[in-house]
Amino acid sequence: MAKTHEQTVELSVAYDKDSDTLEIHLGKARPAISIEVEEGLLLRVDPKTKEVLGLSVLFFSKQCEALSEKKTPKVEVRGEPFKLSGPMSRHLSAASP
Repeated sequence: MAKTHEQTVELSVAYDKDSDTLEIHLGKARPAISIEVEEGLLLRVDPKTKEVLGLSVLFFSKQCEALSEKKTPKVEVRGEPFKLSGPMSRHLSAASP
């Protein structure tokens, strides 16, 4: 039987009505770069460790309307901190200072 590793991460969420942007931060604030993974969806990533630090949802109201029209799966995240690999890590390498 495989062992599981559970970790508690501080999560903060903020919504800016003027810009219609939802910000989700994982853990304490630290330097990051943003990668647009889909139109209006930005992943905040540590440029050195490739650890995902947060998410920005632009045009949040419109995104919610679009999601309400679709069925969305329930997602549960467990284990080690999420890190980018594969094609996304190439985008990160190109965007790193």
